Amino acid sequence: MTNFSVQQQYEDVKLKTLLFSNPVFHKGLNVTCRNGFKWADSLNEVVEVRDTDNTTDYGLGYISGVLTLPLNQIPEGILQYEHDPSCRTTEGIIAEMRNVYGDKLDENAPTTVLFFEFMKDIT
Repeated sequence: MTNFSVQQQYEDVKLKTLLFSNPVFHKGLNVTCRNGFKWADSLNEVVEVRDTDNTTDYGLGYISGVLTLPLNQIPEGILQYEHDPSCRTTEGIIAEMRNVYGDKLDENAPTTVLFFEFMKDIT
């Protein structure tokens, strides 16, 4: 049996890229919130994890869960797994989403919550 790394398994596959302005991840389950439905069909996908300038490759992420609901209705029990410490409360996630998406962000609009495991060591 050949021992392939995760990177080798996906090197010929075009992966979606998940961008982060604050690439702080903890071991195990992480959560990130995205405006709208763009990521709603990403369950069980492996994605590239990069910075918002798309210049730094941090590794890969495995999306193990997807939930879509209004931003202001995300339970704080889920937000406790937010990768960004400043987003682990309702007020914090709304403030950061406004920072990323602008003042026209609607707190009642659909938000996709991605549950993912960050894989920094991809070899």
